[in-house]
Amino acid sequence: MPDKPESTGDRGNNMADRITKKMIENQFIYLCDALGKRVATHYRDIGAWRLDYQRCYGGFCIVELTDRGESLPYGHGRFKGGEMFNMLQFALRSIAVDRSNGNTFSGPYWPTDKITNVRN
Repeated sequence: MPDKPESTGDRGNNMADRITKKMIENQFIYLCDALGKRVATHYRDIGAWRLDYQRCYGGFCIVELTDRGESLPYGHGRFKGGEMFNMLQFALRSIAVDRSNGNTFSGPYWPTDKITNVRN
């Protein structure tokens, strides 16, 4: 019998709707690839990103490893599995739409002139 996928606690109406940690990790890898970021392979992988999951603190967040420790490029919020999966999907679709419109992306972050109506 195959191993049961690790659940993030998010459940839909049936097993087919369930979001697994592996699904979220795959979307994170796709996002890193789309943004030209490396996925961290160990704690000294400076400049790389890692997907952090701490259930007791509220779920997932994206961490960038720096020479001074860690930074949080998307803020301090943590998200449940389904929320993180949907945000990663949205980011990937946004990048795909932007690139299909003939725009190129060559930096580690979105250029400031592309960010409009941002509210904190």
